[in-house]
Amino acid sequence: MVITTIVLKILLIIILVIVILLHFSVTLYVSGGTDGEFVIKAKYLGITLYPRKKKAKKKKTRRKKEEVVEDEFDDDLTEELENSAMMQSVSEEKPEVTLEDEVIEDTAEETVSEETIPEETPPEDEPEEDKKPEKEEKKKKEKKEKKEKKEKKPKEDSDEGGKAKGKLEELKAKWDFIRPYIPHVWKYTKKLLKAIRIEQIKIAIDTGKEDAYESATFYGKLQAAVFNALHLLSLIFTVDVKEVNINCLFNVKKLDAKGETTIRLRPSTVIAIAFCLLWCCAKIFIPYKLKQRRERKAAEKAKKKKNTAASPEPA
Repeated sequence: MVITTIVLKILLIIILVIVILLHFSVTLYVSGGTDGEFVIKAKYLGITLYPRKKKAKKKKTRRKKEEVVEDEFDDDLTEELENSAMMQSVSEEKPEVTLEDEVIEDTAEETVSEETIPEETPPEDEPEEDKKPEKEEKKKKEKKEKKEKKEKKPKEDSDEGGKAKGKLEELKAKWDFIRPYIPHVWKYTKKLLKAIRIEQIKIAIDTGKEDAYESATFYGKLQAAVFNALHLLSLIFTVDVKEVNINCLFNVKKLDAKGETTIRLRPSTVIAIAFCLLWCCAKIFIPYKLKQRRERKAAEKAKKKKNTAASPEPA
């Protein structure tokens, strides 16, 4: 009994520690601008998850390098000596070619080229009477192929119509299966998105054009676009805006923008939402599968009854 109580206490302590650790949020720092500098940093409990530091490569000792160089030098010397010996043996084995041998070879090639090749006689033209039945056979074949194509067309159309109906029925069945899950999925996805906190948003924009009227109109449009985008973000996520500075410049063509923010998310909330979603989906999926199983068994029983009724009784 004492051992079991100790084990249970240890398990409870481990579970408590895991729950506390999961309650701390993962922070993601994002910053960037028109300069091209884009920075992403991810941290959890003060530990940097991204970007990780590159490990320094260990330097090899000088002694190992000197040994490797000596081995390579010895190998190169042995290879060069072997290659030189092989070249000398090959040069000794080659027979000397004289001028008389070259003249004999040239004369032999000329005699072979001068030999007459028998010309192929072209085939005689076939009489026109033999060609006529061949033309008639070709025409008959073409007519038969046209008739077969015309007969095949309605059959193919009917097959395509049947396939289209089958595909529509399959899509309807899939939609009927997915439809009950949609409201639950949408509900918990909204909760998950609201659990993501976008905090300390800082935006700094400098705009300007050579014409004063154009710069003022562009400033107004840009300001409206930025605040509308922030409003949309606040509808989807939990947003906290710290600074938004949009400066209008005149007689200068310029567009510079910088921004930074921190995104926070607790792993415990993600796990809780995922568990609730799975529970709701299981409540729909399990009864649906049980219903299908009952229908299948009922159909099998009906088939057995029909087979027994159709089979003749022994005399």
